[in-house]
Amino acid sequence: MLSCGVPENYYDAQVKQHANKRAYINTVLTDLENRGKPGLNIIDRIAIELCTFQGDVYAEKLDPAVAKDKLSVLRKVAVERGLIHPAGASSKWIAPIKSESKEAEIESLRGQFDLLYRWKGTSQERGIEFQKFLGNMFRAYGLEYHPPFRTTGQEIDGMFIFGDRRYLIEAKWEKTEANFEALSHFHSKCSTKFTGTVGLFVSMEGFSDEALAALDKLGESRFILLSGIALMKIIDRTVSLPDALHLMINDAHKRGVEVVTF
Repeated sequence: MLSCGVPENYYDAQVKQHANKRAYINTVLTDLENRGKPGLNIIDRIAIELCTFQGDVYAEKLDPAVAKDKLSVLRKVAVERGLIHPAGASSKWIAPIKSESKEAEIESLRGQFDLLYRWKGTSQERGIEFQKFLGNMFRAYGLEYHPPFRTTGQEIDGMFIFGDRRYLIEAKWEKTEANFEALSHFHSKCSTKFTGTVGLFVSMEGFSDEALAALDKLGESRFILLSGIALMKIIDRTVSLPDALHLMINDAHKRGVEVVTF
């Protein structure tokens, strides 16, 4: 529950007040349901977490076989509602956010990111969900966003419009920093599009020193860089996405492409 967005102090208060797990869990879920869309979004994330559970099922005062059956029913409902893929629990995905307000959409990004941070599927699966998460983030802040698409021999991880310019997206969540080859490849994608096309390269593990030092070899700067640390500050609302983009663009005009610290 904590990792899905339930406030820690509220959770702790319910644990202290009630004598058993079922009682305080029921209280928390009822309260979330009464909060409307924001609370229902948290309940959806809790359901996704339960659906991804792979260990032995144990439930207080409930036969393990019955508990396992109830979990199967939950997974079936989750598939019907589009919360997880039919392929199985390991393929949970980030659905487009649907909230009553932009504030609620922005607030829900934290829980979505937590799901990715604790990913148990393959790196390729997480990469796909990371693209969906970024799409949700741009839409939450009111920016026009276009999902991933293919051109001849190229895959583009998405596109958004900021100001009067269109930005191609390169999104990587790998075990190592993005190297110069990755930056060069993205530079080529931007350079072969309509004149003036630029991009945003997002790398959760950041960028290697060697890659950054060699950026001038690419010639004209075609993209700005967003590290995982900077992205988490946007998610934690230390800085808004539009303000972060303004800072990165201004610094790129002043000093060239670099990793900006907010």
